[in-house]
Amino acid sequence: MTSERQYKTPLFDALVSLAESRKVSFHTPGHKSGKGISTRFKKFVGPKIFSIDLTTLDEVDCLQKPVGVIKEAQELAAEAYGADQSFFLVNGSTVGNHAMILATCNPGEEVVVARNAHKSILTGIILSGAIPYFFMPEWGHDLGIPLNVTPEKVRSALESHPRAKALVLTSPNYYGVTANLFPILTEAKERGVLVLVDEAHGPHLHFHPHLPPPALSAGADLCVQSTHKILGGMTQSSMLHAKGDGIDLARLQGVLQLMQSTSPS
Repeated sequence: MTSERQYKTPLFDALVSLAESRKVSFHTPGHKSGKGISTRFKKFVGPKIFSIDLTTLDEVDCLQKPVGVIKEAQELAAEAYGADQSFFLVNGSTVGNHAMILATCNPGEEVVVARNAHKSILTGIILSGAIPYFFMPEWGHDLGIPLNVTPEKVRSALESHPRAKALVLTSPNYYGVTANLFPILTEAKERGVLVLVDEAHGPHLHFHPHLPPPALSAGADLCVQSTHKILGGMTQSSMLHAKGDGIDLARLQGVLQLMQSTSPS
């Protein structure tokens, strides 16, 4: 049953309150609550959206170091998803994938990566200086598409690379096929390997018992989800969830400050 707290909308409430206060803006964005927007564009989308296109202000908090309504909203997200801490992302799941790698892997450390990874995972590995070792998912010959990794393939990959710091999975993949996460994550945990899951296409999994289990429920240390891909978020809105004692949250927060825009909408 959903708690009453989950019906709260602290960030949106703050945006609306600030818009309705009709304060004069001497700050970005330059369109000044829509006054500088093309009439044709404004006529199509409506004028109100521009009144809540705001940057970092005391009333609406700061994404880089939230202490107010963004902090409260992220805490609500963590509660909803069963995370220890959740972070809003404004650069899409790409920045979340970068952050997962950079917050856990140091130069020269080994990372075992499923070959169906998004290029943002590969970019994160390049930026971190870690050494990737790839293994293949199963191939669906009947469908002619890649399926997902199996527990057997993961076990073989980890046995081949016993010094691996982290295992990086994509589940669901880009055809919607999930991996059998419970035995995979059990194997990784027994070996002391961190599990990072690109769950960009799976933010809905947590909310229905007939869907495959989400990464956090299966024991992932970090997972990234695209709110804008599957749920009701606008373009580029995503979330990064952390759970367990294996993640240095201060380092993760520092990486996000490094990677994300200092002018978030």
